[in-house]
Amino acid sequence: MSARETVWRRYWPLALIALPEGFVLGGLYGLVTVGVASPAQLWPTFAGFGLGGLLFTVPAVMGSALALWLGDRGLRHTLRARALLSALGAVFGVAVMVLILDVVTSLQVVGQDFGLRSVLIVVVPLVGLPAALVAAGSVVAWEWRLRPRKRSSTTV
Repeated sequence: MSARETVWRRYWPLALIALPEGFVLGGLYGLVTVGVASPAQLWPTFAGFGLGGLLFTVPAVMGSALALWLGDRGLRHTLRARALLSALGAVFGVAVMVLILDVVTSLQVVGQDFGLRSVLIVVVPLVGLPAALVAAGSVVAWEWRLRPRKRSSTTV
């Protein structure tokens, strides 16, 4: 990474890939868990839960970008290490968001607290794994796109 190149310039596809995926995963989660009684409720349910899915995507992208920034500032890592840093950062960002949502929910609705153990053991892996896969995959795809290509030796 050159001195003028920032993490955002290098990994902007992370957000472009992760945000729509968060919307789609959130919408599908809503359709599977809540369901719809009529076809008229299909799109509002999908859109509402899709916007909720963005709540998990934003901290995942931020955590992933922070991990990449720390990795690029510290040691010069291999592609595998950058992908792992990105995935761990995404899971960390999602974990923080889930814990904040759990605290807010427990303060708003009495008896709605899910318990720290169930949140960390069930919810964080369920939401964090897709975020980690998207984060690592987008880093690998972007790095693969930037690598130098060999010229074709075919003559025209």
